[in-house]
Amino acid sequence: MNTLTNVQIATLHPIVQVSACLSFLGSLAIITTYAFVESFRRPSNRIVFLISFADLFGSITMFLARWPIDLFHQNAVCMAQGWGITFFLLSAMFWTACLSFQCLMAVKKATRIEKMETMEKWFHL
Repeated sequence: MNTLTNVQIATLHPIVQVSACLSFLGSLAIITTYAFVESFRRPSNRIVFLISFADLFGSITMFLARWPIDLFHQNAVCMAQGWGITFFLLSAMFWTACLSFQCLMAVKKATRIEKMETMEKWFHL
């Protein structure tokens, strides 16, 4: 099995950190807009807010890269970071699936917004 060399890993770290930083800023912009712009608070935008919230924390765990592992030299830190990356990025994917389902219901089935708001509670399961 081919593994990455130390030079390749060192090259990938800044790329991951820059992309995580851009993701953090984009998520923060969406969360701020949702919090302060009242016309932005609609059912479909609420799911975008939840996607951004999950992505915000996922980008934080990605931005840290190897820094906490190199600093503390403990497997627990690596496992916690791996859990954070997996949980937050996977939850963002599931929220995106919920948004897609909501769009399908709005376009294909002509579901009204009130009906979609009542279905939203099932997205949390």
